[in-house]
Amino acid sequence: ALVYAPTIALSGSLTFVNVPDGGRDFPTIRVLGTIGWIVAGLALRFMLKSGQPVNNRPLFLASGLSLVLGVYSFFMPHTPPGGAGEIPFLKAFNLLGEFSFAVFFGVSFFITLALAFYYSWTALFLESDAKVKPENVGPIMTIGQWMEIIFLLLLPWFLEQLGMRWVLIIGMGAWGLRYAIFASRAPFPVLLIGVALHGICYDFFFAAGFIYVNDTAPKDIINSGQALFAVLTYGLGMWLGTEASGWLNQWATVDVVDPETGAMVKKTDWTKFWMIPCVGVVISLIAFVALFR
Repeated sequence: ALVYAPTIALSGSLTFVNVPDGGRDFPTIRVLGTIGWIVAGLALRFMLKSGQPVNNRPLFLASGLSLVLGVYSFFMPHTPPGGAGEIPFLKAFNLLGEFSFAVFFGVSFFITLALAFYYSWTALFLESDAKVKPENVGPIMTIGQWMEIIFLLLLPWFLEQLGMRWVLIIGMGAWGLRYAIFASRAPFPVLLIGVALHGICYDFFFAAGFIYVNDTAPKDIINSGQALFAVLTYGLGMWLGTEASGWLNQWATVDVVDPETGAMVKKTDWTKFWMIPCVGVVISLIAFVALFR
C-alpha cells in the first residue's frame, strides 16, 4: 500500500501534462481505470469460489498485472521533471493561503474520511445485513463502477453547463444520500441505488477535484498541487477514515444470542454506523456551500 499510494497522484499529474485539455480529455482517459476496476471485481467471482477457503490468488493476479504495467510504463511519453530551486511540494502549501483552495482541500479531507467507510464496510454490510451471497458482493459493487463510466464521460458536459462549484456540490450531496440510504436499511433494490451513486460520488468530487487543481493552481506547482490533494485525501484522509470506521464499527457491534442456534454472534447496528458518515458529509456540504467560491 505504501508503494502503491503515491502512484495515484503521479499518474494523474502525468496525464494532465500530456493531454491538450485536462477538463475535456482527463475523464475519457480516467474512465479506462474504471473499466479495469470492474474487470478486477468480476475476476474475484472466478478466483474465490463459494464454500472454499479464502485464498491468495487475487493478490498474485494483482502482482502479475502490476509487473505488466511496470513494463508498459517504459513505452509511455517521456515526461522529465521540470522546475528547480524551491521544493515544489512545499511551495504547494502556499495554495492553502487562498481561501477557496483551503476550503476545497479541507472539505476534500473530510469527504475522504467518509469514503473510507464505503470502501471498508459496504461489502460486509451487503453480506451480513442485505444477505447477499459472498460470491455476488464483488459483481454487485461493480454497479458503482458502471455508473462511474457513464458520469466520467459526461463530466466535461456537466462542468461546462453547471460549473465546477455546482458539480462539487452535487458530488457531495450524492455521498450524503448514499449513506442515508444505507442507514435506512432500505429494501435491496434501494440499496442498489446507493451503490450506483458511486458514479456521481466519485466523479463529481474526486475526478472533478483533480481537474479543479489543474485548472486553478499556478502552472509551476500544478503537479505538486495534485500531490497535495492526493496526500490529504488518499493518504491522510483514507488512513484516518479507515481507522475511525473500524473503531466505530466495533462501537456499533454487540454480542447477541442467535435465536436459531443459541450461540453468541456479533450484530452490528448498521443504522447507527452509517449515520455517522452521513452527518459528517452533510456538515461538510453546508460548509462548502457557505464558504467556497
